[in-house]
Amino acid sequence: MPEQLSSFWLAQPSVRSGDRRYFVWFALFAVALVFAGFSRTYFLHGLFHTPNLSRFMHIHAAVMTGWIVLFAFQTFLIKWHRTSLHRTLGYFGAGYAALVVIMGCSATFLSARREVRGPVDGRALFHHGASA
Repeated sequence: MPEQLSSFWLAQPSVRSGDRRYFVWFALFAVALVFAGFSRTYFLHGLFHTPNLSRFMHIHAAVMTGWIVLFAFQTFLIKWHRTSLHRTLGYFGAGYAALVVIMGCSATFLSARREVRGPVDGRALFHHGASA
């Protein structure tokens, strides 16, 4: 890689503290939004007496929740000036992104299949328990 190009990519951009605060607040807002949006059907589903989820949907939810947690953690690593760890974790995040896409597409296809044909392979994604 030519000298000028490598110094361009390795240069540390100056970031004002206001910019850092914006990203931190946005990350916290994203976490709160995901929790609020999925609290009735996943995080607090027992309190709202919603149907139990299938094993696949629990795995899907764990992967997607992990993605949001990773996003927030990465944001805080920058706030705490832990850039080296942020970059290292970024490599993990790149691979994790592939898992997010695979799980997201799979959940979409299975849900669409359930809506069009009924239960998937004889079992619904949402298992209706005895609780109301």
